[in-house]
Amino acid sequence: MVRARVAVGVLRLGVLGLVGACGAVSFLGVGAAACTSSVTVTPGAVDDDASATPDARGPDDVADAGAVDAADAAAKTCDPTAPVTLWVDETSGYPSRIYVPASIGQKKGSFLFDMGSETTFVATPEGSPDNGGDGGAATIGTCTQSYVGRPYHSEDAHGLPNLGTYGTDQVLAARDARFDLEAGVLDRFLSTTPDPVTAGWNATALERINGSLLVRIMLDGVAVRLLVDTGNPDILWLGQQMKPGDVETETADALGNVLKVYQGTVMATISPGKTETLPVSRMPSFPYLEQRVKDEFGGDVQGLFGVAALGSHFAFDTTKMVLLRKP
Repeated sequence: MVRARVAVGVLRLGVLGLVGACGAVSFLGVGAAACTSSVTVTPGAVDDDASATPDARGPDDVADAGAVDAADAAAKTCDPTAPVTLWVDETSGYPSRIYVPASIGQKKGSFLFDMGSETTFVATPEGSPDNGGDGGAATIGTCTQSYVGRPYHSEDAHGLPNLGTYGTDQVLAARDARFDLEAGVLDRFLSTTPDPVTAGWNATALERINGSLLVRIMLDGVAVRLLVDTGNPDILWLGQQMKPGDVETETADALGNVLKVYQGTVMATISPGKTETLPVSRMPSFPYLEQRVKDEFGGDVQGLFGVAALGSHFAFDTTKMVLLRKP
């Protein structure tokens, strides 16, 4: 099961920066109200309809008025700073999967929190075109927004179906995004809200390339550069052979190729002066991932920084570009 999660996380690696009907910045910024619905309201349409008598308004006018009412209602209820509920899975005492409860129409389910994807998207049926088309409107927290559609699914959570992927754009749109996995809450802070309480937390510099985040850390005393990928349960270290105590398993990449994986532990120095033992997946070769790394990050990436490495309390400060982890 853990090995299958590796394949799922990598499947979403390097998703191109597809943008839905509403950009991520607008979703959490000044334009949040305008992005809570896929309905397009023409300036002046509300006033024109309001001035018409009931007898003078046709079916199209009534439909337009209903759409405006729906958009207004969504705008009034949407609070992008409201806490977002998280569902957290654990493997061997470490967080390994994070889900965000969501709904599409009357269908309830969840989005996988996967920062291997640059953008949030709705999971469309298998075989659907992967061209960034409109996937429909989904409700997450108090906000309803249209997202692009992509034919990728993850596991179901809490007995409910997977509806999509909650991507890196949700983190980058906020000044600070703070995760409390013990309480199951994500708080996003904007420029007008107080600073999150992260004083004394361990800091690690973040690097942003397009819509992805990367970190430079030490693994067993070796300097590495890793892509932050919360779709992966642990640290994935490329170019590594089996070490004493590792368990040999197999996984498949997005193209169906079978790959060797050695599951064990590693001494990780994520913040200066602090070394900890964390789960790791060592892989001698991963051609699919390596090609994506070459194409999108210049080749200087040695693996993935997964959920277990983040801990139970962490925050992304996108103003200072640091990852903060509670000691």
